[in-house]
Amino acid sequence: EPVKAPEPVKAAEPVKTAPVQQEAPEAKAKGSMSEAHSTPVAEDISALDPAVRQALEAARALEQGGGTTDKVIDAYRKAVAAAPAQRLPRRELARVLRGAERWNALADVLKDEADKVELTPDQKVATLFELVDLYKDRLRLDTMVINTFNAILAIQPGNVRALDAIAAQYESMKRWPDLIGALQKKAAQVEATEDKVAIFCRIARLFQEKFSNVAEAIKAYEQALALDADNGEAIAYLKSNYEKRRDWEK
Repeated sequence: EPVKAPEPVKAAEPVKTAPVQQEAPEAKAKGSMSEAHSTPVAEDISALDPAVRQALEAARALEQGGGTTDKVIDAYRKAVAAAPAQRLPRRELARVLRGAERWNALADVLKDEADKVELTPDQKVATLFELVDLYKDRLRLDTMVINTFNAILAIQPGNVRALDAIAAQYESMKRWPDLIGALQKKAAQVEATEDKVAIFCRIARLFQEKFSNVAEAIKAYEQALALDADNGEAIAYLKSNYEKRRDWEK
C-alpha cells in the first residue's frame, strides 16, 4: 500500500517538517495573517451558492482584517465544508495554508482537491504537480513523489514533463530498473526520431553500466540503429559485441 502523508498538524501547533525547512515564524503559526497575506484567488464568486459565497466572503474579510492564522484557516475550512465539490474554496484554503507554511495540511487539501472536485484533466494534473512539489521540496516523501507522478501519468500517459521528472527521481534514488522502465515509456511517447534514438542509447548504457547486461544493451542499441542507421555509438557497440558473440559461438 502507498505510504500516506503524515497526519495533519493540529491547528494551534507550529508546523514541523524536514530539517532543511525553516520553522514557520511565530507570527505565521499563531499571530495575525497580515504578514503571511497573499492575494485571494481572482475569480467571480457571484455564481456560487449563497451559503458558499457568504462563507468565502466572511473568510476573506477575516483575513483582510488581520485575523489570526488559525481563525482564518478555520474560516476557509468552513467555506470548503459548505461546498465540498467546489474548487474555489479549496484553492483559497490552499493559498492560506501555503502562506502559513502548514505543509502537511496543505498536502491533505491538495489531495482532496484532486480526488473530490470535478476537474478537467489539465486542472487535475496541475493540482497533482503542486502536490509533487510539496512532497519533494517540503515534506521529503520520495515514495509519495513517485506515487503522484504515476497518478499524473495515469491521466496523461504522454506527459513528457512527468516522464522526465519521474525518471530524474528514479535516478536520484538509484532505482535503475524503474528508471529504465520510465525511459521506455518516454520512448513510446516522444515523436522526434532523434529523441527516441537518444533514449534507446541511454537505456543501452544503463543496461551495460548498471547490470552488465549485454543482451539487453544490444536490443536497445538495435532499436536506436533501426531509427538512425548512422548512429556511431550504436554501430561501435554492436560491432564489438557481435564479434564477441561469434567468438563465443566458436
